[in-house]
Amino acid sequence: KPIFDFEETPNYYDISRVVNYAFALKAKETFNDQERLRLLRDRALILTLADSGLEVGLACRLRICDIDRKSNRLWIVNEGIKTSVHVTPKVLETIFEYLSARQDIDKSFSRSSAFLPVFAQHRAGQKGQVLALSSRSVGLIVSKRASEALGAEHDGTVSPKSFRHYAVASLLQPLTALHPKIVKRSKSYFENGQYDDAIFNAMKA
Repeated sequence: KPIFDFEETPNYYDISRVVNYAFALKAKETFNDQERLRLLRDRALILTLADSGLEVGLACRLRICDIDRKSNRLWIVNEGIKTSVHVTPKVLETIFEYLSARQDIDKSFSRSSAFLPVFAQHRAGQKGQVLALSSRSVGLIVSKRASEALGAEHDGTVSPKSFRHYAVASLLQPLTALHPKIVKRSKSYFENGQYDDAIFNAMKA
């Protein structure tokens, strides 16, 4: 039996439905450029959270220069320590598709887009700098897209933290091939809700 059972992950099926819905956001009909950007952003954001297990605050602080396309990794500073998390090429593709769609906006505010946030605000009539999403904004985005995917009766059942739990369970699923001490330590982190420690412990292996 797998050490980390997907079936025991809270809201597993709901999260899976939201992830599948996010993949399909690109095809959703839109009526203006801002809405198009929000669809591409929300798609990339949700898939990144579900794939990487990033804490919301770290996702909000991601800059374009933190993306390592060659190794499919996102570089972050977690509690003063620089490290990275892996994302699949398919998810990375959704990030760059979003960034490509907003490149004209980025160029109008900065000569170099490298230090601009990966996930930016797109408000009607917005002027000035390219601003990063806040943790609260991410929560609202997740709630909105989850309600669209699952129905209003499921409002509040999926949060950004739900994606962390989902991502960590996915990452740690094959741990049976690792040394028993690594398995035990990662499982302990996981069960105590120390998701970052669980991820980094497994990646070191």
